[in-house]
Amino acid sequence: AEAYALALGAELRARGSGIEQALNSQLPINSPTSGQVVKSHINASYDCTMDDKALFPLYVCLDDGEVIRIEGFDRILYHLEAIDIENDEYMFWDATGHGLKILIQKRKVSGLEKIDNKVTLRQAFEGYAGQLAQRGATVDTSGTPEEIWAKVQKAKESLKGAPGFFSRLFRSKAK
Repeated sequence: AEAYALALGAELRARGSGIEQALNSQLPINSPTSGQVVKSHINASYDCTMDDKALFPLYVCLDDGEVIRIEGFDRILYHLEAIDIENDEYMFWDATGHGLKILIQKRKVSGLEKIDNKVTLRQAFEGYAGQLAQRGATVDTSGTPEEIWAKVQKAKESLKGAPGFFSRLFRSKAK
């Protein structure tokens, strides 16, 4: 397991990724066989059934088409409700763009399963970019998931521009 972590660290350093975050958020650090229960090194209180390893952050396409990013295993239920995950209201991908299913048992995340989603992560980003374009922002959806995410965030920031009517109406005036 340590050798695998060191090799992963070297690979991520070579790519210029945030090594500490990636090493702290990869599940699992060893490659278990399907159905094997492993302890997550993120938080020892999680028991996870893993079909394959998943590299965080996760990208999630919400039911309205917005794409959000979840930084770690322990943040999944912070951003999303277990019942909605169980009802397949969202599509998930790991940092490399592989489709995932979040497994829920007793209202807790019990693992991740590799699946083929209806659309690719790039297609989800393209759909969200289309929504942002309708609001006046332009997003280039070429590149890695991390690069596309940065472009989406920049586009969202550009939309925050001028204050709205009520902000202008009620702002305090200098005397």
